[in-house]
Amino acid sequence: MIIFKDILNGDELLSDSYEIREVNDAVYEVDCEMVKPTDLNSINIGANPSAEDAEDEINDNVKEVINLVHGCNLVYLGHEETRTRAFGSRKDYFSELKAYLAKVQEILEKDGADPAKIETFKTGVGNYWKSNIKDKFQDFEFYKGPNESVLGMIVLLNYREKLDKKTGNMVEIPYMILWKHGLREEAF
Repeated sequence: MIIFKDILNGDELLSDSYEIREVNDAVYEVDCEMVKPTDLNSINIGANPSAEDAEDEINDNVKEVINLVHGCNLVYLGHEETRTRAFGSRKDYFSELKAYLAKVQEILEKDGADPAKIETFKTGVGNYWKSNIKDKFQDFEFYKGPNESVLGMIVLLNYREKLDKKTGNMVEIPYMILWKHGLREEAF
């Protein structure tokens, strides 16, 4: 298994157990799923209940969560109950993004990255911003890693249509955006 950690603060933000698509050699788009988290103390091991045991109860009141958000303990930036998000304006977010990308570039340079790789990173992020985020900014939500460090990557969330292989219908799924060069891969 490969874990992807934020190069600025070490937060685990992703693993290769999710469906990852690389875009512009600068971005990872991750198709996510809505799941119901289970109580790990009551794992169904597949045994049949005995005659004297009550039927297993199914709790339909469990709130669905986005698998990547839940699995990596990502923290919503904003007020979760009202869904008031951080970064009310595109300008506010872009200012934060520019500062973050400058820190990533500094680390890449310090680590001796090839200048062509750094240029690919900068161009790829710029092109992705212009074609995928800028005009749809109001549709995005924002997340941080579990330690909520000011230095950390801001992970973006949006929704898109995708073909459901089971039903053959188009369904709306959450997807998250992470900046490829802001992550370090660690094999486990």
